[in-house]
Amino acid sequence: MMFAPLEGDDQEDMFRDDLLNVADKAGVQAGDGIVIDKESLGRLKKADADSLSEEALARANKFITDWYWPKVQDYRAAGMSTAYAIERIQLIGGSNARADPTGRDGGWGYYRKAVQTLFNRPGGVLNVVEEVMDQAGATPAHAWRQRRDENRRSVESEPLNEYDVPLPGGCSKYMGGDVHDAIAEAVFGPGALGTSGKPDTVYAKVGQVLGERMWERLSRRLTKSVMRSRSCHETCLVMMKDARRIGSKEAMDDALRALKRWQIEAESTLEALDAPFNRLKGELSEIYDQQGYTMADVAAAMQRRTRSKREYRSRKKISKLASAMDVSASQEAYELFCETLQKSLDAEIPLGPPCNRVQLLEGYEEIGTEKYRGVPQEELMAHLGLQGMSHLPLGNPGSPGSKPINLMCHQVAGICTVLEHAFTAEEGRAGLATMICDEVGLGKTGLLIGVIQMIAHLRQQQESSPDKKLIPPPLATGK
Repeated sequence: MMFAPLEGDDQEDMFRDDLLNVADKAGVQAGDGIVIDKESLGRLKKADADSLSEEALARANKFITDWYWPKVQDYRAAGMSTAYAIERIQLIGGSNARADPTGRDGGWGYYRKAVQTLFNRPGGVLNVVEEVMDQAGATPAHAWRQRRDENRRSVESEPLNEYDVPLPGGCSKYMGGDVHDAIAEAVFGPGALGTSGKPDTVYAKVGQVLGERMWERLSRRLTKSVMRSRSCHETCLVMMKDARRIGSKEAMDDALRALKRWQIEAESTLEALDAPFNRLKGELSEIYDQQGYTMADVAAAMQRRTRSKREYRSRKKISKLASAMDVSASQEAYELFCETLQKSLDAEIPLGPPCNRVQLLEGYEEIGTEKYRGVPQEELMAHLGLQGMSHLPLGNPGSPGSKPINLMCHQVAGICTVLEHAFTAEEGRAGLATMICDEVGLGKTGLLIGVIQMIAHLRQQQESSPDKKLIPPPLATGK
């Protein structure tokens, strides 16, 4: 049973502390809640930034001020400690709560996600904790390395295979109070230290919790790294065997590439520091020496080639962007296309009325291009307003020596269908979506490029002068 505070007792105020000179002589108040400036927010990934949006932070801060802290104050008024209150307060959704826009959880989901994002961000609290543990040699990878070393030096029993050595379990044997104190000092700064030079108990406790959580995370990461390392190691042994047996430059290079792949994983498991890895590396170096090569030079050449390929791919991506000359040439080709089309407006192929009759939401069972079955491509082009033409507007000759792309009849029919759905022929009526099947040999890329070309063509026609405007196709004629 909890008692209300006696009249005259002051409620504990969570906002009473002013921490001055925290950064650049700025003042920080707990009542401000979680505040993030735009510059810091801009350095985060989009998914993380969304978790720290203005609305999300407002809900997170409201959770602390309006929902959580009043409950803590009630316990404190009844003579209970804050730690006791934290243990007793039930959070809706528990430790896996998701952000709830309805606010039924008081904002706990938003607060949890915001704090989790801040902890996990690059340079955040957990990065600091990991750095301290790594410098102290108190990570699962360090513990597994110690176990492997003990296994190799075992005199009581036959040593196990390196990858059969059990991974470490809990952290109590490998991470003591000194590491917890170092974590507390790194996270909270020198203000957490007392006159003895050690952190106050409350800070040391937080350091312990952070260290234990980071140990659990690193253990999961190590388990996956060991599995990948084992696979790379087995491949490397096979390649080394071939290099010894064949002795060719190609076989040695294959073994070196396999060794490099293993090294990537071995560095995360700390195997790259051990004798087995260095022994295998030395054996491969000797094979190179016997054939008159230097492994270091070959590895450097491989790295240069890899860098050159990466730069080439980057340049190739950039080169795909249209230059100003390409844009100008495309515009000239388009104007020539329109002039040719202008001369064909009196074609004998009749232009039918708009035929937008497919409704996706009104129970039609047959949706597709059935009505175009057997219609010649010339008539389909006329339906697009391109009578007498054999290709779509805004095309270009392509790269020298490349075979031009010619749309097939069913692709032109698909373009007609997509555009009919987009142009509803009635002002104010919403357009319809078109679903295009995958992996059926339809030729989606050409079809979609054709749709884009036609939309760009119709847009260009809207902006053309009256004397250069072409007759719009029936499907784009409004009522």
